[in-house]
Amino acid sequence: MLLYHNYSSASFTVAGTGSGGGEERVALDESVYEAERLRLDTLARQSMAEASATEMMEADGGEAEDPKA
Repeated sequence: MLLYHNYSSASFTVAGTGSGGGEERVALDESVYEAERLRLDTLARQSMAEASATEMMEADGGEAEDPKA
């Protein structure tokens, strides 16, 4: 099943955040969103690399990292 999402809209609706409790239109700053996504992606990659290095060290009995990696 193919799902198609149209992400061309730069705003979305947030319910219950205004002073009146109704719906508001909130602009989505795409550059800020992308920067945060990239920051979190970098943190996740670093965490995975550290976990992998630790596992390799434990598996090798504490020897140096694999030079091919």
